[in-house]
This record gives sequence, C-alpha cells and structure tokens, in this order.
Amino acid sequence: KLSLCNTGFDDSLAAALSLALVDNTSITEILLSDNEITNDGCEYILGTLDSNTSVACIDLNGNLIDEHLMDEIDAISSSRTAKSKRVERNVDLGKPPMHEVPEESDMELAKREAIMAVMRDTSIPWTEKNKQILEIQQKYFVPKDGNEEPAQPQAATGIAEDNIANLIDRVMDNDRKLVKVELDGQDLNREDEAALFDALAQNSCVASLSLVNCRIANDGAGKLCDVLRENSTLTHINLEDNQITSNAAKDLISVLKDNNDTVQYLELKDNQVRSGLLSQMNKILEKRRPGFVEPMVTAAASYLDAQAAPVTASPTVSHDVESRSSNRNSGSRSSKPGKSKSRRRGDRHKSKSNRE
Repeated sequence: KLSLCNTGFDDSLAAALSLALVDNTSITEILLSDNEITNDGCEYILGTLDSNTSVACIDLNGNLIDEHLMDEIDAISSSRTAKSKRVERNVDLGKPPMHEVPEESDMELAKREAIMAVMRDTSIPWTEKNKQILEIQQKYFVPKDGNEEPAQPQAATGIAEDNIANLIDRVMDNDRKLVKVELDGQDLNREDEAALFDALAQNSCVASLSLVNCRIANDGAGKLCDVLRENSTLTHINLEDNQITSNAAKDLISVLKDNNDTVQYLELKDNQVRSGLLSQMNKILEKRRPGFVEPMVTAAASYLDAQAAPVTASPTVSHDVESRSSNRNSGSRSSKPGKSKSRRRGDRHKSKSNRE
C-alpha cells in the first residue's frame, strides 16, 4: 500500500510514479487524494495501468481531474477489486500458499530508495527526473534469471554525436539515397531532436523513421505533429518505448485524421498511452495500407455471392415456366370444343328452321 494523500503530489511526480510502477508487482493500493494532479498526471497513471495489473485500487479524489478520466480510474479500480474478491473467496485457507512473494534484495531496495528520493525532490524538472530514474534503473539492474545479461550502457553501442549530426545534415539536404532514418536507443538531446524533426518537415525522400527508446516525450511528439502536417513521404514511424502520453497521442490522431493521409504505420507501444487510443490510431492507419479491404465490402461481396447462387439454377426454373406457358398456349389454341359447341348450336338452329 502506498499512501501520499495531501502531500502536494503533482503531475511530474505522477509521471515518475507511473514509470516506477511499470515493473512493480508488489503495490496493490495507491492513495493520492487531495493533491495537485491534473489531467496530464492522470493520463500517465492510466497509461501505466494498461501494463500494470497488480494495482487493484487507486484513489485520486480531490485532485484537478476531469470527470470522464475519474470515471475511467473508478471503473478500473472497481473491476480489479471485484476480481480480487472473487479470487479471495476461492482461496482455501486450510491449505498453505502455493508460493511466497520473494524478499527484495539489497540492490532492489537501494534502487527503490533512490527512485523515491528523485520523486520527492520537487526542485528537479520532470525531464531531468525521468532521465535520472532511467539511469538508476540501469545502474541497479537485477537479472531475473542467471541467463539474462545486464543491460549495456547505450554509449557502448550508440552512434557518435558527429554521426548523428551528419545524418541530420543528410536529411536536411534531402539526400535521395537516404530513405530510412534509424536511431534506436540513442539518447538524443533536445537540440538534435528539434533539428531532426525540422529537417524531416521539408524532406521528400525519407519514408521510414525509427526512434525506439530515444526518450522522446510529449514535446517531441508535438514536433512530429508539425512534421506530419508538412511531410507527404513518411509512411512508417516507430516510436516504441518512449515517454509519450495519451494527450500527445490524441494530437497525433487528430493530425492523422485532418492533415496527413500518407502515414501507414505509427507504433506507440510501450509508451504511457492508453490501449483505446492505440486501437483508434490503428483503425485510421490500417485503411491506408496496401491490400486493405473494408469489412463492409467483404460482407457485401459475401452477400452478393450468396444471392448469386439461385441464378445458376435459373435455366431449370425458366424451363418450368416455359412448360407451364406452353401448356397454357396449347390450351388456348385447342379451342375445338368451343367451336364444336358453336356448331352444335348452329345445327340445332337449322333443324328447328326445317321443322317450321
């Protein structure tokens, strides 16, 4: 249980807490009532709840959060609390537990204390807090099993700073040979990030952009929105494992709807973005991909195929109709009984005249 009620807890701390909860499985109840959290901080927490299923109850009452977001938080808490109670009712208290929660190691405890110290320091801006938390997680990395290798520092495999600058220059110069920009795992500074997006806005050759785990935050996503309003060449964008929230994802969705019709793939997995927004974005983009067929078109084609089946049997039906029509026609032509009756009437009339 984590209780931080009425402590001045704000959006930057909510963002840091959300990041810390990504790998945490021990905290099940979080109390954050009567603080200074706004919609932005709530979006961070909602994004984390998509991947963290251990938190069963979270209290955000008394914060500056819109009602529709509070309804989402309450719905998640209610469903998880009900599920937890069902599990408790099914537990046989007469039997020993199947397993115990493992005790945290000294390194794990040190990591947690270091992260909480950064979270409590209100003098550090969020961008710097996030950077420090990531460094702490890397410093205190604990393998889950003996076969897992510790994470290597990004600088060991990263692209040199001068190479990043050269790459940005090539994008700016619209190098026709450069159709894919891939900077996965690079710790881009804000100047390089801004220069790259400014260059892409005017570029007409790069079709694929991959910035996985580059610490792209909402301001970077905002610059990407500006790029997509101008650029008509990019079709594949990968921003996995960054620091983008649902608010920025909404802006990207709006741009894709109104200002850009060329992007076919935009990956935001492992960001602080709600799954519903990811699905909404995918529905917009999948219609642009080669080979896509509207579900209604497929259903209509199936319906037409089903309706076409009786048409193949139409010659038989037509034959029956012709037979019946032929019978009627032959009946109208064989009007001999009528004529015979008329003649008999004429004969009777002649016989009567003769008698007279």
